[in-house]
Amino acid sequence: MFVGGAGAVVAAGAGAVLWSSGDSKTAPGETGASKSATARQQSYPESEEGRFASAARGGVDTKWSIQRPAGVHSVLHPVILLHRQGDDHTSPFRDFQLSEALSTAVAGGVTPFALCSVDAQLPNGADSFYHARSAQGKTVDSGKMILDEFIPLLATKGLDISKVAFWGWVMGGYGALRLGALYEQAHPGSVVGIVAVAPALGIRNPPLSGSFDGSDDYQKNAVSNYLDTLRKIPLRIDSGRSGSYVDGARALINQLAPTQVQGGIASSGNSEEQAFLKSLVPDELAFLGKSFSGR
Repeated sequence: MFVGGAGAVVAAGAGAVLWSSGDSKTAPGETGASKSATARQQSYPESEEGRFASAARGGVDTKWSIQRPAGVHSVLHPVILLHRQGDDHTSPFRDFQLSEALSTAVAGGVTPFALCSVDAQLPNGADSFYHARSAQGKTVDSGKMILDEFIPLLATKGLDISKVAFWGWVMGGYGALRLGALYEQAHPGSVVGIVAVAPALGIRNPPLSGSFDGSDDYQKNAVSNYLDTLRKIPLRIDSGRSGSYVDGARALINQLAPTQVQGGIASSGNSEEQAFLKSLVPDELAFLGKSFSGR
C-alpha cells in the first residue's frame, strides 16, 4: 500500500489497479471521456512529497518527492531522478538546485516536465545500484521498485506516464541507463530520453567494491547487455575529463556510436566535483525538454 501526499492512498500488486483517495466514480450523465478531461483540468501542486512501504525493497518505508516548474499545475510527463550512492530522494534537488533550475529553464522556453525522485538505498544503508541485491538475508531490488511501484504511483499524481525520461548521477547514471532500457523493453516507445551523468561504468569487473554481489551479478546487470535497446532512445552521457568513471563512459559512447549520444567527455572538469556536475544541469534540462517535445 502506498501512502502519498494529501492523504492519497494507493494499492498495488500484481495486476492491481492504482487509484488515489481523490478518485470518484463517474457521476450520472458523465462519460468516461468527460471525466478524463475534467481530471486533466485539475490543478496539481508544484511540490509534493510522500512515502510508501515498498515490497520490492523488503517493505522499507520509501520516501519520494515531485517537483513541477513554478506556475505549472497541469498534467506533465515525469523525469525519474536516480540519486548517487549514499544519497536519498532529496539529494538531487539540494545538490544541484534542480527546483530553481527547472523553473528557470521552463521560463526560458524549455518544454515543461516534472522531476520525480525516490529513495533507493538498501535497508542497511548500502548502495543498491538499482538492481536486485542481497541485504539482511533478503533480496532487495530498488530498480524493480522504480519500474513497478514508483512510476505507477506517479500516474495517480497528475503525471502522464505514457512518456517518461530518466536522469541519474554516478550510481544513478548506471541506473538510468539500465532502467531506461528495461522500461523501454516493457513499454516500447515510452522512454523519450536518458541522461546519465558520470555513470558508474567501470572497465574493472565489478567497477566498484560493494556495488554488485560478485562478478556474476555484475555480468548479469551490465549496461552492455542493453545496447540494442539504448540505441533506440535519445541519450545524453556527460563526463568530465577526469574522474573515476571516465573510461567507462567513453567506452559506452564508442559502443553506442558517438553520433547518437549527446554530451560526451568534456575537455575539462572532474566528474567527482559538485561544481562541474551542477554546471551541466541547464544543458541537461534543455535536452530533456526537447526529448518530450520531439524537437
